[in-house]
Amino acid sequence: MQRRRIMGIEGLRGVAAGGVLLCHFAQYSPHSTVTTVLGLPLRAGVELFFGLSAFLLFQPFAAAIVNGTALPATGRYLVRRARRIAPAYVAWVLLVSLVLGAAAAPPLHDAPFGYQHDAGVIGSDLLLVQNFRPSTFGSGIGPAWSLAIEAAFY
Repeated sequence: MQRRRIMGIEGLRGVAAGGVLLCHFAQYSPHSTVTTVLGLPLRAGVELFFGLSAFLLFQPFAAAIVNGTALPATGRYLVRRARRIAPAYVAWVLLVSLVLGAAAAPPLHDAPFGYQHDAGVIGSDLLLVQNFRPSTFGSGIGPAWSLAIEAAFY
């Protein structure tokens, strides 16, 4: 099956992704001026990115319904998404948790960031279920909450 491109969406999604990166930079910046000046306007990049991503993910299913054709194979779709996201995500979680000492600690711990030594917490982060357990909520890589929510909607 050949994937049809929608002209202009990829560029707009790239701009939105840049807004997401800058928004997270502003969020974690120690400079309050950066957070104040960039934080709110760049927050729109987060919403735009989510909206465009949802549209692009749902579009093949909506097109099949409108055209009266078979829905895309869900299993193949999920496998492709996992192959695309999982390798980099697993590497990044392990690097941040075990090597860089920059993982967000669960809220029950004293330190907000540091090395993650609890295999259960790292496992929750890797399986994208950290948001659904109070003992691991917000652990690992902060922005990964969105991947956990995306996985739940699959």
